[in-house]
Amino acid sequence: MISPKGFKLLLEKILIGHSDQMVMDKNLVRRMEDIEALPNEEKDKVYYFIDMALAYNKTKKAFAH
Repeated sequence: MISPKGFKLLLEKILIGHSDQMVMDKNLVRRMEDIEALPNEEKDKVYYFIDMALAYNKTKKAFAH
């Protein structure tokens, strides 16, 4: 699971242009701001769910071939 500090570092990396794979749109930025405004316990739940969804999709993709 990504920590709040790790999330902020990832966000900074994306926003300052160190990622070739991601394009930030207004909705994504708004969602990230909304997540950052949550209490820590709620943020941890959101990060956990995001991590689960990403892992599921990566696994699904790996077994599709």
